[in-house]
Amino acid sequence: MRLLVATVISAQTTDVTVNKVTPTLFARYPDAAALAGADRDEMEAILKPTGFFRAKTDSVMKLGAALVERFDGQVPPRLADLVTLPGVGRKTANVVLGNAFDIPGITVDTHFGRLSRRFGWTEQDDPVKVEHEVGALFPKRDWTMLSHVLIFHGRRTCHAKKPACGACPVTRLCPAYGVGETDPERAKKAAEVRAGRRGAAVTDAVAPVPADWLERLRALPGSVRAEDLSSFTPPPEGGRESAVLVLVGQDDDGRPDVLLTERAADMRSHPGQVSFPGGSADPGDGGDPVATALREAHEETGLDPAGVEVLGVLPALFLPPSGFVVTPVLAWWRAPSAVRVVDPAECAAVVRVPVAELVDPANRSRTRHPSGYTGPVFEVRDLFVWGFTAGLLSQVLSLAGLDRPWDTSRFVPLPEHHVGARR
Repeated sequence: MRLLVATVISAQTTDVTVNKVTPTLFARYPDAAALAGADRDEMEAILKPTGFFRAKTDSVMKLGAALVERFDGQVPPRLADLVTLPGVGRKTANVVLGNAFDIPGITVDTHFGRLSRRFGWTEQDDPVKVEHEVGALFPKRDWTMLSHVLIFHGRRTCHAKKPACGACPVTRLCPAYGVGETDPERAKKAAEVRAGRRGAAVTDAVAPVPADWLERLRALPGSVRAEDLSSFTPPPEGGRESAVLVLVGQDDDGRPDVLLTERAADMRSHPGQVSFPGGSADPGDGGDPVATALREAHEETGLDPAGVEVLGVLPALFLPPSGFVVTPVLAWWRAPSAVRVVDPAECAAVVRVPVAELVDPANRSRTRHPSGYTGPVFEVRDLFVWGFTAGLLSQVLSLAGLDRPWDTSRFVPLPEHHVGARR
């Protein structure tokens, strides 16, 4: 039970922090019944250092109650039962099964998924599909240790942005060798710097996002001006009407994320560009940017609009190179639906990017286009996010008070395939 609870509260915090709070937590609440009957204020005070402490307190208390009511206070040793418990997703369930019950399970986090694709074991983005396809390649008895090894390797060496290929012990076997630094000394130094920056053992996110993140975003529509979001505001004559969906949801472990798409690499315009779902207004939209944004998101990703709660419409912005007037629609993914690449000829990937990774200073920089344009960059999940999308995302996170201090003087080169693109 302690492993289960510790895993639930580990979302968006470091293992070090979890290890600091759990002795106090379990001394005060030693079993499921005690957790279920806990004093909420007291538990919130204990869990506060982990971030999201109100939501985590709610999950832990409900988890204790569910264990008492349905499983006689014991943690069930079945995946099908575990995922029905409050705060427990498939990833958490597999952690508990593999490490507490010695029942092999594959834990697909961001590192496991990334390395599985780099190694050519799968082309899937969906964690469940990754789990099944990779599981078919290895003896079941090896699944738990395979998860540990890949996650550790992803944290220490095979990083998302710049893998330390020259310091990797499996270079002879890796089909992706060469995508990162191959010089042994430079690669080793980069790996050491990255490991030191992230800490010896951390969860997927470097630091927790404030627990009231949704309330902060909800307050933005109606309170921000176009000038707060961009220096390019619509001219008096207007432009080509369009809209984008800035959709924020939560993963199985309660961590907020943003839905982004990547254009196909062989598109004539903006190849490989990362953007919010969206596009031009159609006559059938009735001049409503919300209708445009939801329709385009459905056409691009298969998103079910029924699960989306629109928080509000942000001020329209202008894209001088294309003449588009873009209205951002800010929304909460209240009931997430499956999303996918609908048309591979236009879209290469549909990705849910954790907010904590977006605001991680290690993933932020600036870039300069030959035209003279300079702007922010997010390098996350093997994506290079720049231009209009990065600018809008950066301002939304900043205005909501969700960003963290980062080095705005650090510039990275613009990838070659973006050089000819208009921002």
